[in-house]
Amino acid sequence: MVKKIFLRLCMTTMFIGLVIVIYASDKEEIDFENEKCLAAVELSEDEQIIKCIVNKNLNDVAIIIREQKWVSMDAVSNYFVYHNGNRSEAYDIVWRIAFSPDGNLLAYIVMIDYEWYVICGKEKSEAYGGVGYITFSQDGKRLAYTAVTDGKWYVVCGKEKSEAYDDVYDLTFSPDGKKLAYAAKIDGKCYVVCGKEKSEAYDKVYELTFSPDGKQLAYRAKIDGKYYVLCEKEKSEAYDKVYDLTFSPDGKQLAYIAEIDGKYYVVCEKEESEPYDRVDYLTFSPDGKQLAYAAKIDGKWYVVCGKEKSEPYHSVWDITFSPDGNLLAYKAEIDGKWYVVCGKEKS
Repeated sequence: MVKKIFLRLCMTTMFIGLVIVIYASDKEEIDFENEKCLAAVELSEDEQIIKCIVNKNLNDVAIIIREQKWVSMDAVSNYFVYHNGNRSEAYDIVWRIAFSPDGNLLAYIVMIDYEWYVICGKEKSEAYGGVGYITFSQDGKRLAYTAVTDGKWYVVCGKEKSEAYDDVYDLTFSPDGKKLAYAAKIDGKCYVVCGKEKSEAYDKVYELTFSPDGKQLAYRAKIDGKYYVLCEKEKSEAYDKVYDLTFSPDGKQLAYIAEIDGKYYVVCEKEESEPYDRVDYLTFSPDGKQLAYAAKIDGKWYVVCGKEKSEPYHSVWDITFSPDGNLLAYKAEIDGKWYVVCGKEKS
């Protein structure tokens, strides 16, 4: 569920410019008397707010301010980050600013004199020729990013820096934050790196996915025009395409959609479904014991759960299990009308 965050910027005119007072709430109507003021930012007539972000706890705010002055008919811009009541030093560029998932750390990328740095809390990285993107572990304790120096890419996590690669993408932390995996390109081939382990060479790698317990890493790999699913030491058979790698909540099962000769199959723990014209919404029950999905056959959609298949529908949306896993619900369209189906009952 996505929570909406409402910001209110209250402006007070002063002889030097403006003071911007910022409040945040998850309610559309903010109670200014009782809500905490997150920041009161003083702006000169040459300054404006470019971006404002609030952490998930609604108790911290970070603001990018641009100062633009005219020097000999040329516009000269400086950027500042306002956080915890203080302004940063001046930067040439600020981008990709983000709070950690727990809301306790702020990180962003800056350029100073044509060199790039990552700022996290009070720490500033070494200088790089460029920085790709930054990502936090889900517990907010680790920050990783990609950086380029002299045409080679590196993965930096904490104080550790990887070997040099031609390219790096798909930085992915395990849910517990203990493992970091990514795809690395060397001499035209792609590898999956996780900790100190590096996979065999592939033509391309996609969709790095950890199991919820963090014990297994799965991904799609392309080899000689065919696609495979790799999970730990096991490799699937060859497919024309593979989609939607999905682990069960307990991490014990991996399901995915495989395409063979224009038909789609659901594969779960080496068991393959009948062929379908299309498959969507792979969904495990909370206890991981049941797998449901929408399947298209001859122009009609069905919901399949285990060995049971629903009546035909024109469309199916939003398949979901109850928290105890005993009921399956979804939206279905029949003759232009929408229904909610829950178990054997239809609205």
